[in-house]
Amino acid sequence: MRCMGCCMIACLAVSTAAMSGEVSMEPVGGVGNEITVDPGTTVVIEILIEGIAPEPIRAVQMIVPRSPEGTGTGSVSYIGGTALVDSDREDFIFADVSSVDAINEVNPDRVIFLAAASTIDDAVLVTDQVYFANFSVEVSEDASGVFTFDFIDIGTGSVLTTPTLPPGPIPFDALSAVIHTGPPPPPPFIVHEDAEDAATAPCSGYVDPRRESTNGTDVNQGLMSADILFSEAVFGDDSGNPVTTANFTLTDCDGAAGPAVTEVAMIGGDPAYIRVSWDGVLALQKWTTLQATVWNDAGIPILNQGDLGEDVNEPDRLDFANLPADIDQNERVQPLDLLRMRQRLLGSCSPACPDCGGRDEFYFDIDRNGNVQALDLLRWRQLWFGSSIATQVWQGAQTTCDRP
Repeated sequence: MRCMGCCMIACLAVSTAAMSGEVSMEPVGGVGNEITVDPGTTVVIEILIEGIAPEPIRAVQMIVPRSPEGTGTGSVSYIGGTALVDSDREDFIFADVSSVDAINEVNPDRVIFLAAASTIDDAVLVTDQVYFANFSVEVSEDASGVFTFDFIDIGTGSVLTTPTLPPGPIPFDALSAVIHTGPPPPPPFIVHEDAEDAATAPCSGYVDPRRESTNGTDVNQGLMSADILFSEAVFGDDSGNPVTTANFTLTDCDGAAGPAVTEVAMIGGDPAYIRVSWDGVLALQKWTTLQATVWNDAGIPILNQGDLGEDVNEPDRLDFANLPADIDQNERVQPLDLLRMRQRLLGSCSPACPDCGGRDEFYFDIDRNGNVQALDLLRWRQLWFGSSIATQVWQGAQTTCDRP
């Protein structure tokens, strides 16, 4: 039968006793209390009860909203006339006893479901999950976001009652139904363009032209870290744990492992801006790829499209080459590199001087002391001729493999 009254069980005061069982709203076809559907979909939500024993249940009343709480656009709303207490189901809470049930759809904001054992002696013990009621909702064509249906007035309106006179409330935990819809959030990616206050530096495709040695014998200088700007905060796994060294790898163009990543740190406390450091010099005259395997706060991994070819910036990796004296970044050491060095010192680069992430020291600070100065021109000449600090003659040298 359908009840026209607004309250079908007297409102009950609730004690602070510990919860001992669960009443849940679970979308059919979902996982537990959550489901992901396309816009324009109809979703059936069942109200289920479990683990209430040893307290017997005489009556159940649950109140649900016609519209859920939402964090997106569009709407998810109750479909009028779909509320049902299906007493013919084998798993119905009162399937083995005589019972009555009712539904109230009068209130424009809520729907009330009631079922009760006909007599006190027909009260039931609920251990395993049983069915109580169901209703349907419509996800609008323009819906996108997360929508949650919560029970209304738990303990006073939404209640389980004992087979006593007067009836008493039975405490329970309530589990809401959660509907995800709309296009999934995009995966995180490396921002290759300079941002206002941050930048990925060095850029992908960078060729390090600075000196490789402090003594002319040992290859003991090189690019030892990179600052990576991601599109959003990133994490070390889909559970939201912080990134670690395990989330980054270096591999050279021959497939050999590069230096080990030894440290990752947020820049300025920003989980979207990460400095990655490693423990050795990148292979000379080769390209090395720094790859990130990270997730966003929705548990979506960074997009891995593999190697997209030379001169293409991929969303999950940066490519760096190590070729001393190659200032103009064409993967060959030529007299033009000397011209570019002179232009920078005279402040008259044409075309514009290389400037990745606003840091021209990546290109012109040949001795790696943090300042671009006339001494760097001398250091470049030493690289060209293979004298003093240089470990070899770099004139005419080039990379031995193409950029990945």
